[in-house]
Amino acid sequence: MKNLTTTFSFYLVFILFFLIYVRFNGLIFDAVSWDEAAYMTTGRDVANGLIPYKDFLELKPPLTFFLFSIPSVFFDDSFIAFRLYGYLFLYLSSIILFYIVSENHKLNLAVLFVFLFIGIMNYHFWLWNTSELITLPFILLSFLFLKQKSFFYSGLMISLATLIRINYCFTVIFIIFFLAYKIYRKEMKFIYLYRYILGGLIPLAIFIIYFYYHGALLDFKISNFDIFLAYSSENTFFSGIYNFFKAIFKLNYFYSYVFLPFSILLIFSLFGVKKDDYILRIYILSISLSIILSGHSYSHHFIQLIPFLIIFIAQTNFDWCNFTNRFKNFLLYTSILITFFISTFSNYKFIKEGKSIKSYHLYNKILTVIPAIDSNTKILALDYQIITWKYKSPRMSKITHTPSLFKKTTKTRIKPYVRNGIFDENYLDHLLNAKPEIIICSVRICEESRKSYEVEKISKLLIGYKEIYREPNVSKWEYTKTGTIIIYKSVN
Repeated sequence: MKNLTTTFSFYLVFILFFLIYVRFNGLIFDAVSWDEAAYMTTGRDVANGLIPYKDFLELKPPLTFFLFSIPSVFFDDSFIAFRLYGYLFLYLSSIILFYIVSENHKLNLAVLFVFLFIGIMNYHFWLWNTSELITLPFILLSFLFLKQKSFFYSGLMISLATLIRINYCFTVIFIIFFLAYKIYRKEMKFIYLYRYILGGLIPLAIFIIYFYYHGALLDFKISNFDIFLAYSSENTFFSGIYNFFKAIFKLNYFYSYVFLPFSILLIFSLFGVKKDDYILRIYILSISLSIILSGHSYSHHFIQLIPFLIIFIAQTNFDWCNFTNRFKNFLLYTSILITFFISTFSNYKFIKEGKSIKSYHLYNKILTVIPAIDSNTKILALDYQIITWKYKSPRMSKITHTPSLFKKTTKTRIKPYVRNGIFDENYLDHLLNAKPEIIICSVRICEESRKSYEVEKISKLLIGYKEIYREPNVSKWEYTKTGTIIIYKSVN
């Protein structure tokens, strides 16, 4: 037993070193990420005592903000610490995945599946912190506890996951129906369903009490129910299916050296699963359905599926007994080696250039071109919100996700707030009259005249401002897109 524990611990250290090695470029990669900057801002807001939905609006469940407040408590303005915090969740997910997969395979093969997971998660648009990333340990633990028939803890974990990503409510519904069916077939006692529901209600009850105490219960309900329905209804079910498979195609096309071997491996596994794992199928099906129903299918939504697809692949035979299995092993090793070699090249380049990590971050460069900036400077960041986070600039809007301020869909999404007197319907007019000293924008929002944006109001906003700086090709956006940041300064 002692030797087994020592061996298991060795693999956990091995996984940690592999993760740090291949993920190191994520500390350098300063991307124009709307979500990450919003989480950095809302995390600090919660750490400073602000109440979600009442003092600021961000359409994510509440546990998201509280988890992202932890880096702000200890490292208030450290971009690197915030990234490393996300690595912690990736490592925890890797440990749980390793434990799950090791039940079917030897440890030396189980660790390869974890390396495959880490390699896939190294896709450039998944290097920064997302709600999908920090929810993985909770949703994986809910799966593990359910498999072990620890229903209370499974319900507790999936409740925490749902309080980070609301789409897991589909998984909850599927599991409750599955357990009810088992009870109907007399294959399970009702007490197990009761424990599952009880475990799930405890975190929700705590947040209900919290928001009731702070007079924000209606705000909580609207943000997590009404707005979720409005967001999901923006696309039809068929367009959701189309966007789902289009995203899969793009991932395989633009990140083919890792995703394509993984996809082929997944296809081979469809014909080689040894057992009927209904619980695993429920998780994969319900998460896939929730992505489809959201209608958007952004690539980072698929982060939620990756560990479960790897568990599915790991349930097949990988013995070197025939050509099919040898080919599957070839794909597995190829994906890992490609990730390793690409990371080696990136790390070698970093060492050779001899620069500090901070020197690669765009915000340090931009701060030098904005004159006389401090915490009192009124900055409206329609893109690249890291600047406002870094300098703790005063809020220009209650809406944290500022890139969506001038989106046409935002008007529809906030209607429940307007109806209940929580938010002013003319918020854009107030913003136009606020006269910030600095506006940070991008070609994407301020120059391309996209149909999804209020182009005329953006043009009106920029009257009385002059461009003082432009940084092209700052980082990759989804797939191959790049961003160009523009800094405007008031001439008045």
